[in-house]
This record gives sequence, structure tokens and C-alpha cells, in this order.
Amino acid sequence: MAPSSVGCAQVGQTVPATVSVNDGNGNTASCIAQITVQEGTALPAGFSGANVGNANGANAFRPCTGQQFSISASGFSTPSSDVQHLVSRQLCGNGEIIAHVVSANGGGWAGITLRESTATGSKKVALKTQFTNNIHREIRTATNGPVSNLNFFRPQDTWLRLVRSGNNFSGYTSLDGVNWNFAFSATISMANCIRAGLFAESINVNATTTAVFDHVSVSGAMALAAPTGGSPVEIEEAANADFQIYPNPTSGEVTLDLSAFANRIVQLDVCHANGKTVKTFEFNLLDTTSERLDLSSLKNGLYFVRIKSAGLPDVTKQVILQRD
Repeated sequence: MAPSSVGCAQVGQTVPATVSVNDGNGNTASCIAQITVQEGTALPAGFSGANVGNANGANAFRPCTGQQFSISASGFSTPSSDVQHLVSRQLCGNGEIIAHVVSANGGGWAGITLRESTATGSKKVALKTQFTNNIHREIRTATNGPVSNLNFFRPQDTWLRLVRSGNNFSGYTSLDGVNWNFAFSATISMANCIRAGLFAESINVNATTTAVFDHVSVSGAMALAAPTGGSPVEIEEAANADFQIYPNPTSGEVTLDLSAFANRIVQLDVCHANGKTVKTFEFNLLDTTSERLDLSSLKNGLYFVRIKSAGLPDVTKQVILQRD
């Protein structure tokens, strides 16, 4: 079929697609179909949505609209029983999750969490916000045990970050996603493979809260499905799909180390901190694993460089453009 793929630039457009069929004996036939390109809502590879408790929630992902996650949930939680809708990815061993909270309506919560499972009383750490002056911290150290709560006065912090190092969990908040303010540290004995995710949580059984997130990144290992009769095999996602960008901060020009994408075609998007894509490039890495990128035409500030390649998870890095 030609074209073989379409991208965000074609959303809303009607594209002629040519489909050709060969019967194996040299006979071919073709037809042209007019296809209207629409933005999908499926979650990125590796992520899944689940109701924790009786949240009766839903989720969607908008890849062409700032790569936003939209999550809704009804119901309300108690100290020993969570009711929320969770969008999460497996995390085996050390790692972290970072997200920017765009909004949370209906007086409910938008947050991020590292939790042992999707069970309602799972061990967990969480940071969440109602867009008031406070960021709320939650820690549950025992399955089905009560949550330890604490509020931090962070009136403008809408970036949240949770880090796991062994059984030590720490949390941070930020105004801009660059400069992080320490929030808490806790020691909790959890399984090696846990869930790292985003959630929406209502405060009223009759109300639905919808939370919106962007600039979401999860780093760390996942587990492959077990071979027949065997045990799950952990893989390091970063080893399969990662890149380096330097210098960072930069005054304009950066170098990209794309060794993990050797012999692949990759698409590179440069996004402003507000989610708008400002530059898009395509590289064929058959002969090189290093590319230079000129950002000198952009204004000073925080940007995100996102790499896409078929069959691999998208990878995003922050870069700060700072001229004297």
C-alpha cells in the first residue's frame, strides 16, 4: 500500500491510498481508496488501563495532541482501599516516572504512582494534585494497610516525579520539569516488578473526575513473557530504545547518539514544553548512529526531543536551550 504510513501532519486530511495485489503468477491489480486520517486513542505500547476498586473509569491517549493521556474515574478512596482508574506500565527493578499534570476537573485528583499491583489495597507511593496550593503524598507500606498522608505547600508545581531505587522510593515536584523540589523518601518492601502509572481519582461516588497529563516518561525495565516452562525474562527498555543528547543545556546545536536505533528509520520530533511540535525530522541510520541537530532558530526554554521507530517504544529526552 502506498503511502505505507501516515502521521500527525495528515490528521483531518483525506489521503489517496493505493492498494496493489499480486497473485504470485505475475498478475497484479490496484485500486485507490480515499482515506480520512483520524487521531487514534490507543495507549502507547507497554501501557494498559485498569480500574482499581470500583472506579468505573476510562482512558485515552492523543498522540498528535501533545501526546496527552486523558483518564477518568468515579467513586472515592478510603485509607486502606483505593478507587481510581490507573494507566500504567510494568517496572522491574529501579526506575522512575515523570509526568506533567495539565488538569483535573470536578474537584478530584490527578496523580502518579508506583504501586505493587492494581489491587485496591496494594502497597504504594503516590503524588497527586487537585490544582490547589498543595501536593498530596500517599504511602502504604503494608498490603491493605492504611495510607500515610502528607500535604506539601507547592502552589505552582504541576510536574510530578517518583523514583525507585531498590526498596527506597522518593518523590519530587517541579514548576518547570527541570528544577526538582524534594518531597519525600520512604522504604517499602515491594516485589521486583511493580506498576508505574498515572491515575484519576474522584472524591464523590456520584461524580466523575477527568485528569489530563502530558510529557509522560517511564524509565526502567519490563519483563518479557515467559518461555514455555520457564520464568519471565527481564529486559531493560532503555537498552533497546534509548538515545543520548549533548551538550545539555545547549546554546543551539546538539549531537544525538542514536546507536540503539542502528539500521533503522527514525522520526524525530522537537516539542515545546507546552506540547506543540516545532520541528520534525526523519533519519535513515543505515550508515551512521550519530546526528547533529540545530535548535538555534528556537527561543530559549525547555524542549522535548522524541524519537519514534517502528516496533520500538517512543523515547523522549528533555533539552534546555539557553543562550547567554
